[in-house]
Amino acid sequence: MIEENTGINADVEPPMNGCGGDFNAKKHEKFKSLCESRVNIITKNFRLLSNLSNKKNYAYTDGDIDKVFKHLHDELKKCKENFSDKNEKNKFSLD
Repeated sequence: MIEENTGINADVEPPMNGCGGDFNAKKHEKFKSLCESRVNIITKNFRLLSNLSNKKNYAYTDGDIDKVFKHLHDELKKCKENFSDKNEKNKFSLD
């Protein structure tokens, strides 16, 4: 099995928020397990998507590729926003 760098540092202890440390540790272990599994699945699917780049077997336009990567970028951005501070997501800005 190929080991992937998931961006999760196993040496960093999760914050315990002052109470329920054992409970939070269990929640963090569950997060790590599910996260690593899901990131590895996504990585495998990116590799499968990359296989479609073989022009000997497939025909596509630059527009097709632009649509695919815009969609993936938008979905990744939404996913990352879900991990951000909830208060930050709802702030008004003219930017």
